[in-house]
Amino acid sequence: GLINYPKIIYSSTLKTNLKEAQQRDKMKQKVKNFVETSNRVLIMSYEGSLLFHQILKKKVDLLICDEGHRLKNVKIKLFSVLNSFKTNKRVLVTGTPLQNNLEELFACVTFVNPLIFPSEVKFKQIYIGRVIYGLIFD
Repeated sequence: GLINYPKIIYSSTLKTNLKEAQQRDKMKQKVKNFVETSNRVLIMSYEGSLLFHQILKKKVDLLICDEGHRLKNVKIKLFSVLNSFKTNKRVLVTGTPLQNNLEELFACVTFVNPLIFPSEVKFKQIYIGRVIYGLIFD
């Protein structure tokens, strides 16, 4: 028989003029329709996920985030919105290296595996001494 391919919705950056507002309303309806069906793949920009995150509160198996370096701060809205999605697995993809910064590393590790560290304080307690030791003796 025929293979049922999943539908893919793509939402590029949405602007605020009237034509874009109409497109945003159409996209909102497409996202609602997507959530109500058994589709398996949704490709959406970060901006789209911020706009439609209330609709997307559905559990998904896999969340892949390109431009993962955009999630290197746990205090930004994008991090909290994507982190609120119920997922079985998460992947961050980036071509931009992380800086020598424990907060950035903590944010990325916590996003991919939220249960690995109970808090940023505990993360720093475990790793800050090792990082400083490495800086002194490298």
